[in-house]
Amino acid sequence: MGRVAGDSIATIRRRMWKERVAETRDRKAYWGMPTPQPLCSPGAARRQMAMLWWIDKDCNGSLHIGRRGAPPLTADMRVLLAKGYLKMQRVASYMALSPSRRDNKLTVTPLAKSVLAKVAVPDADKAYIIAASKSASFR
Repeated sequence: MGRVAGDSIATIRRRMWKERVAETRDRKAYWGMPTPQPLCSPGAARRQMAMLWWIDKDCNGSLHIGRRGAPPLTADMRVLLAKGYLKMQRVASYMALSPSRRDNKLTVTPLAKSVLAKVAVPDADKAYIIAASKSASFR
């Protein structure tokens, strides 16, 4: 038998969700915030150079990994470590409640800085790595 009382709960929730999404899009358009465009992932070498550029420029040459709010150690980071472009070390976390806790810190090496000086990282790759850092979708 069909429904006599009107729309189902699932239909009502779906409609409410679509209305909230439309309101959010309108709000972003009102404030001039562009809607995110889909980004395609560059190749491995370009992605690694963009990640190296991001760690050197935006993160002031070092990046904490593996803790809350920080990216994990990814495959691209492991390749950069193997090439000698990054150095990983254990540093104190400076947490008052657990003074013996240590964090992993990636630091850009002088070899990587010389490579970055020779290579021009394209703006599209920079935009990709910045978006990946904000959305926590590193490779």
